[in-house]
Amino acid sequence: LGAEQMITGYMEGFLIGLLRDVTNQKEQRWDALTLERALENRLATDIKEYIETHLSERITLADLAAHVHYSRSYITDQFQKSTGMSIARYIAERRIEIAKELLDESKLTISQISERLGFSTVQYFSKCFKDAVGCSPSAYAKLPHL
Repeated sequence: LGAEQMITGYMEGFLIGLLRDVTNQKEQRWDALTLERALENRLATDIKEYIETHLSERITLADLAAHVHYSRSYITDQFQKSTGMSIARYIAERRIEIAKELLDESKLTISQISERLGFSTVQYFSKCFKDAVGCSPSAYAKLPHL
């Protein structure tokens, strides 16, 4: 873990140096705020990629923090700054988006979709879906979709 953090630190330093070299060649300057935003966006992208590959599992802040090698509070703050939403809200929205796609395009049952997306029970999935979409998954599946 310590070695990974050192490598991450060296890589960040290398990338910052590389960005400075490139911008100096163009006679532009990157200020600290621009570099900070780039790091926030990169961190948010790493978190989103992890979430996408683990949507069917229970995702905790501890898992995410370990994956990106930052503290839970730091990634929570940076993700919120970068995306304008919490990590939990992002996960919930992605699961509902995928559920809608699966209801539209697949022959999976609601129970199978619930399980595939990592919901603890079908009832909880139905409640979350109805809260987000305004109707139950079964009612959504019956709607005509383009």
